[in-house]
Amino acid sequence: MYLKPEQLDQALDLVSSELNNMKVRRFVDLGSGNGRVLRYIKKQGGFYQVLGIEKFWLLRVAAKLRGQNSIGQDLRSLDLPNQWREGTLYYGFLRRDLAIMVLSSLGQQVGQRSVVLFVVPEEVSREDLMDDWEVIGVERIGGYWGVGLQIRNIGG
Repeated sequence: MYLKPEQLDQALDLVSSELNNMKVRRFVDLGSGNGRVLRYIKKQGGFYQVLGIEKFWLLRVAAKLRGQNSIGQDLRSLDLPNQWREGTLYYGFLRRDLAIMVLSSLGQQVGQRSVVLFVVPEEVSREDLMDDWEVIGVERIGGYWGVGLQIRNIGG
């Protein structure tokens, strides 16, 4: 499963104003595969650091051969490096159940100036989201759903 470049642009548009307002300049691709999205994001510019997180070593090797930086982790037990917990856009093209699981983990790790953008094959309802997430936007993108989120300001 992957998005065409114009579909990825449409998904990024869901969160673009929040990215600018919060000065988000890091991009993490959750489940980065061979680095195709990372290459596209680098080419487009706007992010000064780009990182992939991929479980399978062979895909990480393929990404590295193409000049992409990725680390090996299973998204089910995500542990973000400290420097990637603030001012970051977390992107994932994931199954709905995995996206919800990753949201739970991210909610415990990310700072106020971070945004999540998931593209999932089926609609995600507000009831699926934990209370610590605020929906920025939801939009149909091709045959998929784009969901933009940011962590709620717990202090008010």
